[in-house]
Amino acid sequence: MPNLKIEPYPIEQLPEDSTIKKSDKIINEDFYGTLPYFIEIDTGGEGLVLNVESLKEIDKIHTLMDSSRSVGYSYSLLTVLKQLSFYFEGNSNLLLDDTGMNAFVAEQYLLYYSSSVDPLEYESLVNSSYRVFSIKGLIYYKNVDTLTEFYNLIDHIILSLPEGWSLKVHGMVSELKAEEISLKKNWVFSFVAGSLMIFIVVLIFYKKLSLALLSLIPGIISMIFSFGLISLAGISIDAFSIIFVAIIIGLVIDYSIHTLGAIDSLNNLDSVEDGFSFIINYSGKPIFLSFLTSIFSFSVLFLSSFKGARTLGLLLFSSLLVSFFLSVYLLPIIILPYKLKKGKLTKKDLS
Repeated sequence: MPNLKIEPYPIEQLPEDSTIKKSDKIINEDFYGTLPYFIEIDTGGEGLVLNVESLKEIDKIHTLMDSSRSVGYSYSLLTVLKQLSFYFEGNSNLLLDDTGMNAFVAEQYLLYYSSSVDPLEYESLVNSSYRVFSIKGLIYYKNVDTLTEFYNLIDHIILSLPEGWSLKVHGMVSELKAEEISLKKNWVFSFVAGSLMIFIVVLIFYKKLSLALLSLIPGIISMIFSFGLISLAGISIDAFSIIFVAIIIGLVIDYSIHTLGAIDSLNNLDSVEDGFSFIINYSGKPIFLSFLTSIFSFSVLFLSSFKGARTLGLLLFSSLLVSFFLSVYLLPIIILPYKLKKGKLTKKDLS
């Protein structure tokens, strides 16, 4: 369960032989990546970007980013300054040496650069007060592990920033991270909300707190089993698979209610074996037929070329299989001994 991966990138859901997926793979392998990022760093004071210490810190950030497998390239005002320094002085690292004129020279270079590029491009590198600058580029996106690796890098950079500096991540990479977090929250919310509503309905109908709680057990266990299965198989879930929670909760509770209905109708229980026989005769066939029809109908998802549909099919197939046996066998094993003991005590009191 802790290793469960949620894939927020829509392209990863496409078939491997699709043109978009092939193009994405080629760009990632032969060029600088497909996923843009935009990092905004505030130095905390006007004019601080251009002093030599700040330029050295920016250079350290570039070194960290260039050493990461996930980053295709990184580009900032320091990249521009190094290129201009090499063009005019023949030494790209001259501004990193403290000459006492670094800030003045750097500003002149940037003024020269601003006259030859689009104003929006220049403004995206540094603000007018030379307090806030940006680092932008692309990352080699393969799967959600790339996103995790990139944000681990960002956390490392934040820890190494000078006092007073702050960092924010923008761009598509930030949106994907927000989508990943949102999907995790949606899974939890869907499960909790669905389970709560089922608990309330069962409690109102049977008026027994224990039965309402027991009705949730098959769904919880089967869902944990399915998540563990796809985690061990290295399969990631996506936005399409979010409907799994709603579907499986509704189907599993159907099996549980059949079993609970049989148990609730059971009177004069003489043994656990007799109780099992009564439950199988009372609700075994409806549960089994419901299980078969659900399995057959959802099995067609395995024929889809869409990865998300196949993952959903695997989740549903495994959950239905586990929940069927849990509803038919686990619930009676838990409830029947208690019901038998309670019946014997009642008979003893009457006698």
